[in-house]
Amino acid sequence: MLSKKRAVLFITVGVSIGSIAYAITPRHPAKQEPEEQRAIITTVPQIISCAKNLKVVKSQIKGPLLLVEVENTGEVGVIGVAMTTAKDRAAYTVTLSGSFKGTGDHLIVIKPHERNVLNMDVSNIFPGVPLQIDGAMYADGTEEGCDLVTLHQIRDRESKNNKEKPD
Repeated sequence: MLSKKRAVLFITVGVSIGSIAYAITPRHPAKQEPEEQRAIITTVPQIISCAKNLKVVKSQIKGPLLLVEVENTGEVGVIGVAMTTAKDRAAYTVTLSGSFKGTGDHLIVIKPHERNVLNMDVSNIFPGVPLQIDGAMYADGTEEGCDLVTLHQIRDRESKNNKEKPD
């Protein structure tokens, strides 16, 4: 009789544990939140230049890139230019710069009255938000624009790296 009681007890405990496990286990897998998909631009956004001597001549989407052709309308060569797309707290910046050390034409990325192209991946551009040419640094040490932070950071990092390297 003892073995029948044990068998009944074992079955009862097993069924109870199984019932509890079934009750607390979700029957449907939890729905995962889809990652936020950023729309890819298909038309060229408005481009605003904060640097009066940099004129946007042409812009086009070519494959995965937005190509922005910029002309230096000034009399001094450009050694650095930055372009940004920003929305809320997110921002993406591309730069076109040579070296900020020394002098000479090798530093100039856009000679006076000539052009060069800034490239930005279209997946990094916020739809419906204009791009901004933040500013420019010139070979004579002058600079202009509404946001020169990125160019200053590049210059300062390059200056720091040059100080650490023995000549």
